[in-house]
Amino acid sequence: MTTYSECPTVFVDAETLMSCGLLETLKFSVLELQEHLDTYNAKREAAEQWLKDCKRTFGTDDGIHGASTDAQELELCRRLYKLHFQLLLLFQAYCKLISQVNVVKKEAEVINMSEELAQLEACLKEAAAYSSIEDTDIPEASQSSTETAIHSLIETLRNKEFFSAIAQVKAFRYCKMPFANIPDLARMQLGVSLNQGLT
Repeated sequence: MTTYSECPTVFVDAETLMSCGLLETLKFSVLELQEHLDTYNAKREAAEQWLKDCKRTFGTDDGIHGASTDAQELELCRRLYKLHFQLLLLFQAYCKLISQVNVVKKEAEVINMSEELAQLEACLKEAAAYSSIEDTDIPEASQSSTETAIHSLIETLRNKEFFSAIAQVKAFRYCKMPFANIPDLARMQLGVSLNQGLT
């Protein structure tokens, strides 16, 4: 699926997760999706192995199709059919997961900031690709604690100072904790910013 489009990323704050009952719903849906994915992968590996076995058998065939060859072809068709059916189940589980998020999105108390956050993430990724920690001087006071660093970061994002925001994150990472890489960290920043009412 990722060959044709990026998987959607959903940013949601803890309050929305709990108040709408989304957390429990998504937990079960993700488990269901994972189970279908594991089953699909197992069936795919089995079908690929059977196909290899068939190719070896057919490759040494002298042109006469016996009962065993017909049975192999039939078994291959059966495995491919099951694989296709499992893919459909996987897709249905994925659609179910997306629809559950869409239902919550339509509730009156939920503010959909998908477009704004997608733009913000794109800007942060672009800034991360061209920035270095030496580019911007970061006041030490803004990095004195986790809470101070987060508030400073949110204010920087509000002012659309993306290079400075990336520099702050890098500086805090080197001083305080081993964060993930910048694209992943950008997602974390967006989630924090959403919770703080970034507009």
